[in-house]
Amino acid sequence: MSWKNLLKWGFFAALLLLGARYLWVHSEDFSKMVEIRPVFLPFLLLTPVFFIGLLGILNKSLVEAFGIRLTFLEWFGLQCITNFGNYLLPLRGGAGTRAAYLKVKHNFPISSFLSTMGATYLINTFLAGAIASVCIVWIGDRVEHWGMTLTLLLGASFGLLLLMIFPFPFRFPDRGFFQ
Repeated sequence: MSWKNLLKWGFFAALLLLGARYLWVHSEDFSKMVEIRPVFLPFLLLTPVFFIGLLGILNKSLVEAFGIRLTFLEWFGLQCITNFGNYLLPLRGGAGTRAAYLKVKHNFPISSFLSTMGATYLINTFLAGAIASVCIVWIGDRVEHWGMTLTLLLGASFGLLLLMIFPFPFRFPDRGFFQ
């Protein structure tokens, strides 16, 4: 058996042992899972898959802007590995595995990867803000005190999100300060 195969199986065994340890330490949490009504199980199981798919499509679209076309197995599998790495490794280590894969397989520069990663975080932040804004407005109808500052802040965030989704062409003037 070669060192490479031995290393693969050793890593797999270590992951299995860590998973078993997690199940043992948190067994009381898993006993609470019996209390979940079966009607909600498909929703609970399919929601993470849906979000992994959305993030995979987002990353696929961003990488296509640089001329790299990913197959379904690549963009979906890469997002699954990225999410898994983010849970296991510190400091968003899953992004590092995605960068390494794109660098080795498609010769994608790290600087371009960092720009796609920044765009992903920006889009995710604004989408989370928009969803939170809708939830706060929905809850705000039931709350007596509603601040004008919060309303303006959420409105500005939502406006920026719309500008990101539907950008308008902007051209600097030919003369003046921007020349």
